Amino acid sequence: MLKQKILSAAVTVVLFLPQAQEASAATLNVITGGETQVQVTADLAGLGLTAFAFGSATFNDALFTFPISGGSASTSGDLLIEHDGSGVTLQALSAPTVSATVANFLIDTSNGAVFGDLIGGPDDLRLFDFGTIDDRGIGLEISTVLAGALTAVFDAP
Repeated sequence: MLKQKILSAAVTVVLFLPQAQEASAATLNVITGGETQVQVTADLAGLGLTAFAFGSATFNDALFTFPISGGSASTSGDLLIEHDGSGVTLQALSAPTVSATVANFLIDTSNGAVFGDLIGGPDDLRLFDFGTIDDRGIGLEISTVLAGALTAVFDAP
């Protein structure tokens, strides 16, 4: 049941990007600085969870802010945006010793996804898929990979 609930959870991403700096006459521009903000719209308490900022991330009033640690922009417009050293910890409300942390996010616009690491578990997981893109930002849908991992951590059916 939790897996189905987690799968329906949603967040919205708003990117605040600095101007890309040209790295060379090649096809990449380097991204430095800036931040990515994520508005959590899922009812975490209703799922029996609470969330905390991890590493250099901040969390205030359902809004996570992740510093951009690097990345690149191709001349075709594809972006790779790195957020090393920051993430989110989810904790069970009924068992505070049970938690999962996802971190080191990589937004990959060519694949329409956000990748990252499950701390203490596998790295480079597909965490979220891009959903609706509108003037408010990019909606994210939790991937089946992350939903399965969280279901296992929180011992949900």
